[in-house]
Amino acid sequence: MKTSILNRNSITPEIAGLITRLVTLIPWPARRQAMGDVVLTILDGKPRVAENEFGWNRSAVALGIKEYESGIVCVNDLT
Repeated sequence: MKTSILNRNSITPEIAGLITRLVTLIPWPARRQAMGDVVLTILDGKPRVAENEFGWNRSAVALGIKEYESGIVCVNDLT
């Protein structure tokens, strides 16, 4: 049986819950960068795992990773 990335990186369910709560407090678009940072740091850069573990949108996480790495924020026009 495969061990989860959270178990391999010694992330407890309590810490995972804390990360989720803290990231939801950050306003958009900075939240995407925060999600990207979390995924790169503790989930080995895998947006699909973030979707499974945290319930985050995989495409938003992938964009957040690119924004975090480049430092350039994508501006969404939702009007």
